[in-house]
This record gives sequence, structure tokens and C-alpha cells, in this order.
Amino acid sequence: MRILVVEDSLFLQKVTQDYLAKLNYQSVVAANGQLALDVLSKDKNFSYILLDWEMPVMDGITFLEHYQKSGLLIPVIMMTTVNKPEKIMHAFSLGAKEYIMKPFSIDILDEKIKRVVAA
Repeated sequence: MRILVVEDSLFLQKVTQDYLAKLNYQSVVAANGQLALDVLSKDKNFSYILLDWEMPVMDGITFLEHYQKSGLLIPVIMMTTVNKPEKIMHAFSLGAKEYIMKPFSIDILDEKIKRVVAA
């Protein structure tokens, strides 16, 4: 399975890719929502999208607004430090399937991916 990691922090890109590799997932990184949309316009072969909330150029919510209009059905898991129920519910209303609070462990990442698979 391939996962698109949309994250602006180089450190978190590396950590997330390392975790995914240990879980036997391939990953591709985009540093912001606009770059992620560019990747998806050329390659739709992803099992999941791990999406950061706050990024320059295009944030996660704006990405979700554009993504929802694209008709793609790749499940989105938000990665965030935002712990406000109304904001999380807004992300769900735009199609996010799950969220992970940063910082997270490999076990939490694995659990969230499995939860989305089960749904």
C-alpha cells in the first residue's frame, strides 16, 4: 500500500516515512496541500492520505475543500496539534475519516490506519 504524506515539517516527514516503512507501507511526501493536489493530479494510486492541518501555501482544510470536489475516494487521516472538537468535526464534514494528535507513536499510526480500514 502507498500513502501520500502531506506535511511541511522536514522532521515529521522523515519520522512519518520511517514509521510507515516499518509498517510495510510505501510513502510519497508533499510539503503542502497544493503540492499534494499536484501529486494526485498525476498519480491517484494511494491507499491513504496523511494530512497535516497547518501548512504554508495550502493548509489541510483548504486541501480537503478542493479534494472533496475532485471525486477521489482515498481516505484522509488528519495529523494535527489542533484539539478543538468543532475544528475536528469540520474536517470530518469535509471528508476526513480519522485524526492523529501530534506527536504520535508508530503504534498510534498503525491503530488509526487499521481503524480506517475497518470502517
